Amino acid sequence: RLIRSAVERGKDGGCIGVRCNSEEAPVKRPLRRVLAFRLFSFFVRCLLGFHFVDTQCGIKILPGSGYRAVANKLKESGFIFDVELLLALDLAGCRIDEIAIPWREIPRGKVRPWRDAWRMIARLWGIRRRWKAGCY
Repeated sequence: RLIRSAVERGKDGGCIGVRCNSEEAPVKRPLRRVLAFRLFSFFVRCLLGFHFVDTQCGIKILPGSGYRAVANKLKESGFIFDVELLLALDLAGCRIDEIAIPWREIPRGKVRPWRDAWRMIARLWGIRRRWKAGCY
């Protein structure tokens, strides 16, 4: 469904998955992961004015031409890369839609909220600074 949606958008559009709870894939998330996700999403919306619900979902189908147009402007790596990429593509006029997808929680994910949170927030500020300076 996600691939079909991306193809329908053509060469100038893409789509990203938004993790959702469903009957075929019920989600049981630990409370600390729920809180970390919501807090990070809140910071992303406040600092960058993002309209995306789930920047961290790993499923993204993006146009190669859009990526090539912004790739040299990207500075971040790791978990925060997705946010910077989506911002740069959005500012470049690439239309990216969100598609709800069923998913399963993987116990012991790679993000360690208390260890990684401050670094991710600092990097969000860096992205915001570059955005306001016209770097994207």
